[in-house]
Amino acid sequence: MNFTYLDPRELLEHVLQPPEPPLEPIPCELGEKWKNFEKEIGDYKLELATARRDLTMAKTELAIKREDILHLRSVIDGLGDAGLKDRLEEVVQEHEEKVGIETLTQHCRELMGQVTEMEKVLKDTHADRYASFICFVCMERPVDLFLDPCGHVMCGSCWVRTLNKRECPGCRGALREAKKIFTLS
Repeated sequence: MNFTYLDPRELLEHVLQPPEPPLEPIPCELGEKWKNFEKEIGDYKLELATARRDLTMAKTELAIKREDILHLRSVIDGLGDAGLKDRLEEVVQEHEEKVGIETLTQHCRELMGQVTEMEKVLKDTHADRYASFICFVCMERPVDLFLDPCGHVMCGSCWVRTLNKRECPGCRGALREAKKIFTLS
């Protein structure tokens, strides 16, 4: 067996040494290509959000019109006079054509297809994950710092401008350090 003698004084001096200060990131600007990419992704996400809104509005309109038709049909079903039923059924069919139930249904289906395809493309670019990694302070730059122990993330540029480096700018929790994030992308 090998035993190493540890000098208690050296060990104590080593343990009591102040920790090395955390590295401060050097702010940098991304190139024009990256800025254009970020703007383009933002434009596509906005287009998707608009398409989703349009789809929701069209589906709501279709649901209201279908509900009206169902209500009219339930009234017709409750009638005893067969001749009156036939005449009212014709009126309901004319109303369906007038309010454009078929056209609106087709429009909803087309919008659903468009939204599905847009989501598929953006999902492949991981734009949804990309958006969640934008600095919560400036809302512009990608995050590259991890705040320990609260776990929030922010960009180095905003961290450099932060006056109180002892607490998180988001939750105001006490901080030990800010750690640089290195991604594998």
